[in-house]
Amino acid sequence: MKKRLKLTAFACVLGIMTGVYSAVTPSSRMVAKIERTDYYEVSGKTLPEIKDNMKTSRPKDYDAWTDWYVNWNYEFYMAKDRCTLRSFDVSLAIRYTYPFLIDADKKSKKIKERWEEYIENLQTHETGHTAIALDAAYAMLSKIQVDTMQDENREKLKAKIDKICNEIIEQHLKKEIEYDKKTDHGRTQGARL
Repeated sequence: MKKRLKLTAFACVLGIMTGVYSAVTPSSRMVAKIERTDYYEVSGKTLPEIKDNMKTSRPKDYDAWTDWYVNWNYEFYMAKDRCTLRSFDVSLAIRYTYPFLIDADKKSKKIKERWEEYIENLQTHETGHTAIALDAAYAMLSKIQVDTMQDENREKLKAKIDKICNEIIEQHLKKEIEYDKKTDHGRTQGARL
């Protein structure tokens, strides 16, 4: 059985596998992490022109953003009128979107340095969103116990697992809202041009 929860309005076509696997607990349970980075183009000769162009070029209300999707898969087995969870796997797909400055190499040294600092600070902020997403995936693996979760039938066990995972997602979406409020969407981390 496969369950996928889409967390943002953007559809994500998965790209290059970069995150290999991260250990979750001392037992060998893992979270597969797939990351993709997309860009939208911005231009301008001065920092104010670049900033104005970014506001009109960006597809969302923010200069950069992170979309993440947690997928969970499970299998069951029946024994003595009990359905038991046989396997439970979690994967995480992350999609970053950043501005890309056209002809950055032709800009003045001051603009290049400021742009590079700005992008680095945007990446710091977006990495915070990834940490929240990873925490959600790890929480699922911690909460869902293979060979111990049981119910009288497959449908009830599936509903129990999905309820737990959806509650974890909701908790972490709230953490993202708090994170953006705390950091003023990255501005307190230097993500302002």
